[in-house]
Amino acid sequence: MDRGIFIQTNNSQLIAAKVAKFVAETRGCARAHGIPVALMNVDEMPQFLAFAGARFRNGAKLDRYNPGYVQSFTLSRFMPPELMGFSGRALVIDPDVLLLGDVIDLFSIELAGNSIAACRRPFGWESSVMLLDCAKLGHWKIDDILAELRDLSADYVDLILLRDEPSVLELPSSWNSHDTIGAGTRALHMTRLETQPWRTGLLLDCGEPAPPILGLFPRERVRRLLGKRGPVHQSHPERRVEQMFMQLLGEAFHAGAILESEIKGSIRKGFIRSDIWKHVTAPGVQEAANG
Repeated sequence: MDRGIFIQTNNSQLIAAKVAKFVAETRGCARAHGIPVALMNVDEMPQFLAFAGARFRNGAKLDRYNPGYVQSFTLSRFMPPELMGFSGRALVIDPDVLLLGDVIDLFSIELAGNSIAACRRPFGWESSVMLLDCAKLGHWKIDDILAELRDLSADYVDLILLRDEPSVLELPSSWNSHDTIGAGTRALHMTRLETQPWRTGLLLDCGEPAPPILGLFPRERVRRLLGKRGPVHQSHPERRVEQMFMQLLGEAFHAGAILESEIKGSIRKGFIRSDIWKHVTAPGVQEAANG
């Protein structure tokens, strides 16, 4: 295998990741080009299960790895070179990225000796979408990375922003378009956790639990006793983005890429909004799925 697409996920983001996989295979033409698309679910990986509770440096603070956090998957983006046997090219994306353009255009980019291609950020690189020359990334071994985080010799922020990577080629922003769809959008990235379309109305997962009130009383339990809810996910500010995601979710379901039992199970566990069925079964979705 000389090319592969890898999508990061955990159980709570699995439905979104399966939509992303379906879109990569269809809109992104990966299936037509014979490029395999794989999900990397950290909730099924022994390395991440063993890392649960570990303290690590996150910029100026210390955080604890919480496998139940909705974005617990982010460190898995360093795994594709190892999974590819440190050969060929890999494209790795977050589960909230939809590859709307033909991925062969991305795989065909001349890396000019660089090991990574990614979009630029103000203080580093956008590692949520990366094209990787796996042969040049032999130092990306997930066991070593997690060990360095655990012993505090590595910093999560430096890793995620690729600050220690000397050779990164800048990708056009169309390959990581944040929360908007334009004429040239090749990859739509729904970046804001609080406005992910499949989570509207659910309690917002902010990472580690809020500190107890007066150091004694669990904050969420007190809120429930008072009949109050914590902050919740809001509707996506761009209606077209939400409409596109729901359309693609419906198409994935009707194509058999996502099962009814998986959707119902995710609703029951509070991973996706409870009213999502009205979008999956909306008029026109079945016809669109059938072409």
